[in-house]
Order: sequence, then structure tokens, then C-alpha cells
Amino acid sequence: MSRVRTLDDTEPNTTVNLVGYGPARSCTNPYGVVPNALYNLTETFCARSKVITTTDEVTPNFHRQVNAGLIVMNPYTHVEESYEREPIDWYEARFLLQPLCAGGSMRIELGQRRVGLRSPSVVLGSTFLAAPVLGTQSAIDQAVTAAYAKVSEQDAQGLVILAEGQKTINSFISIFKRLIRIGRALKKWDVGYLRKQLSARELSDRWMEGRYAVRPVVYDMYDIVKAMKRVREKHPFRKTYRSGASASDTVSQTGVVVAVSNPQGLWNIKAQKTATSSVSVRSGVLTAVREITEATIWGLNQPFNALWELVPFSFVVDWFLNVGKTIASWSPAWGINTLASWATVDQTVLQTIQTESATNLWGWPLNCWESAIVATNGYVYKTTRTRTRMINPNLPILPTWNVRLDAAKLLDLAIMGKRFFI
Repeated sequence: MSRVRTLDDTEPNTTVNLVGYGPARSCTNPYGVVPNALYNLTETFCARSKVITTTDEVTPNFHRQVNAGLIVMNPYTHVEESYEREPIDWYEARFLLQPLCAGGSMRIELGQRRVGLRSPSVVLGSTFLAAPVLGTQSAIDQAVTAAYAKVSEQDAQGLVILAEGQKTINSFISIFKRLIRIGRALKKWDVGYLRKQLSARELSDRWMEGRYAVRPVVYDMYDIVKAMKRVREKHPFRKTYRSGASASDTVSQTGVVVAVSNPQGLWNIKAQKTATSSVSVRSGVLTAVREITEATIWGLNQPFNALWELVPFSFVVDWFLNVGKTIASWSPAWGINTLASWATVDQTVLQTIQTESATNLWGWPLNCWESAIVATNGYVYKTTRTRTRMINPNLPILPTWNVRLDAAKLLDLAIMGKRFFI
């Protein structure tokens, strides 16, 4: 049975005033005379508002079914839309210049002034910059694939270790021989040989050797120790495997001009618009563990994972496509039954409009009027948060584009590119 619940948390309207003053004249103290008020512009706006809507499923006799061992997992959608508004701080003055005053040379203040606050809606309105579109489905596929891939994880990749054993031994023999030669060169102070070992070619070779010869062996030794120390007798009856993915993007536009009319005047307000979208996906797989065999612990029952690991430069492909995780997600998990799976998608869209500056558009001759002074401040923020839980999402068949690069991997790509393509 579906139900919809709504919560409206909106503050009462706020009232602001913009006061316009008439001419003021003085020869001795032109800025000390309080001018007469011509009008009082009163506006109201809502400073903060929030509306929350939740749609979910009601399970009859929920507690009884859970106590009986039934797994209850229902989809739901939670949407939260909120606004935050700040009024515009407004001050504008324009003074007419007179060359003489009562026979003297002092200028006369003769003009109008506006001071006070205005509603942000009158300038900023509700036209927000469109939020960037993200690959939400791609993030969901990545998270679901990674969660299922963990179900078939093992303590040690036994098949890969056995297949690469001879290559690993040869690599370490080569490393030890090189160290011996460097030691002899140091003893004899063979500057030519030592300089060669410091060349760009040799340094790049040693970097790649450490990254993809020495480091994997260290990880394999750690995995072997972990597999040997695993407790065979005890294992959890149920276990949850989790993973996640995320994406975000921002667009902005500055200098957006909005014309605003006031009594006896017109202004151009420049505003900056920004829109940010972000998505975060958390996926989980609930399993029942029947037994954990030695083959599972040592990775002897995962031939497809091992075959992909043995493909040359498969690790480079996995930097861009999650091929390895896709293969692992479809590999059979021996002794483990999948009970349920889900994906929770959190999406946030933040749209803002912020005033930058204001310009008076009166058509008065510039040689008769002083420059106007206008100070403005105000903004409108709109935040939309959506949380959706999907039950038993489809496991993707094809790999998903997923770039995972850091500084070390970029350096690796540069070295490999120079080695093989230049």
C-alpha cells in the first residue's frame, strides 16, 4: 500500500520598505537638511521555506514479518525543496549641481534619494539557471556492479599468483642482479655507469618496476598471510556487501542584467547565477553465507577474474572502464546466496541568484548631475534534495565508463605512451 506524506515548514512573510525622499536645499549645510518623504514602497516576501514530500510503501504486520525472518525492503522517494531569500539593501542618491548659492560658490543639493530594503523577488525572480545534467544511471550502474563484485572477492588471487610465479621470480632475479652491479659500480666509483642509472629512461623503468613488479608482490604476500590466518570454523550467517559512486558538475553565468522599475526611476541590476548538481549512489547486496571453502579463500574458483588479470595492460583498461568489476559481478559466488539488493540515490541541485551591482538609468544630462551612489545586496537560493531507494536494481551486463586517474596513474600513462607510441 502506497502512502504520501507532506511537511510544510515555511516561515511567515517578511515586510520591507523602500523610502523615497523629495528635494532638499541648503546653502550652508546641504547635507544636513532632512528631505520630505515622497513615497514609502512596502513589499512582502518569504525569507525561508521548506516543503518535504515522502512517498513510500506500507507493509502490513511489518514487525511480525520481520520477527518471522522475512526480509522487508520497500522503495521510497523523499523530496525536499527549500528556498532562502535575502532582501536587497538599497541606497541611491542623485544631486543637481548649481554653480552659485546666495552669491557664494557653494553647490546646492537638489535631488532625490531612495534608501531601504526591497524584496529579492522583484529583481531576482524565480528564473534560475538550468542545472547541469549528470549521468545518474551510469553512477547507479557503477555502484551496483562494484557491490556485486565484492560478493565474489577472495582473500588471495591464487590462480593469478600461480600463473605469474615464473615471471615474478625472473623479475626479482633481475632486480637483485642490478643491485649487485650498482654496488660494484659504487665500490669502483664507475661514474659512467652510475650516470646511466640516473638517466630519464632508467628512472622511468625503475618507477614502472616498483609500481607493477614489486608492489603487486607485496600485496600478494599480504593476501597470502590473510588467507592463512582466516578462521575457517566461524563465518557470518548473513553479510552485506556495499559500494558507492558519485558525480557532480557546476555551471555559472555572471553579468545577468535584470531591469527593475521604481517610482520615478529605473535600474539595471546585474546578478550572478549558479547551478550545481551532485549525485551520490550507495548500493548494497545482502547475502546468506552457507560455507566458505578453501577454493573460495584462495581464489581457485574464479577463473574468469584470473584470466582478466592476466591480460596485458588490463589494469589500464580498468582505469577507464570497470571491466574487471563487471566480470567479478557476474562470476558465481560459491557458498553464498543473494537475498536482496538495493541502491539509494541522493541527488542535490543548488540554484542561486546573487546580485552583483546596480546602475541607475535616468536620462538626465551628465553635466548637471552628480554620480549616483547605489549599494545593493540580495540573493535567492533554491535547494532540491531527492533521495530514492531502488529495490533489486538490474545488474549491468556491459562495463561502464568510469575514469579513475590520479597523479601516479597519469605519470604511468605518460611513460607507457612514450615507450610504446613515440
